Amino acid sequence: MARAKELGLDLPTSFEGWSDFFPRYTVLPWLKGKEHRRLQVMRDYLRMAFDRVPIAAQRENRAIHTVQRAISAPARWRLDHDFYGFPAELWIHRHLKRWKLAVKPSVDAKRLEPAPASC
Repeated sequence: MARAKELGLDLPTSFEGWSDFFPRYTVLPWLKGKEHRRLQVMRDYLRMAFDRVPIAAQRENRAIHTVQRAISAPARWRLDHDFYGFPAELWIHRHLKRWKLAVKPSVDAKRLEPAPASC
């Protein structure tokens, strides 16, 4: 912890603080601006290139998963060649996520009321 403070990281000091701490978006003191944005783009490509799909989600929409699989190959190529300009795959991936969230689930998530007692 002392070394982290020396490097300029502001780490939480309580359990509550740790529950709010989200290192994914923490800007590291030695990695700011353009380099931080580049790292975030690389992270997005890593998520897209090696996407884990939960078994339950595979049944949701095969078209979306087919497109996601199709854009994972170019994402891996970008990571291999360290080329992140004109991120078309990220644009497609973000739009797929929005479309997927806009689709109404077939099951209602409301709690069921207890069945009325029959006399």
